[in-house]
Amino acid sequence: MFHDLRHTAKTIARKAGVDKNVRMFIFEHSTSNDMDLRYDTVDEDDLINAIDRVEMYLQASEKQENSQYQKI
Repeated sequence: MFHDLRHTAKTIARKAGVDKNVRMFIFEHSTSNDMDLRYDTVDEDDLINAIDRVEMYLQASEKQENSQYQKI
């Protein structure tokens, strides 16, 4: 079940537009094959931005879902 939750969270972060380097940092993926990712620093501002993006994405998704139910 944990794997499913992790997969869903990663998918939502991607769809919300969270930068790939930030997603890899959050989900603790190894970046040893990509020099740009290895030497890129993810800071607090990046993490706050990621949280904001995911929050906006989820709110927009909820509004869209609610409007679809109202049409039924």
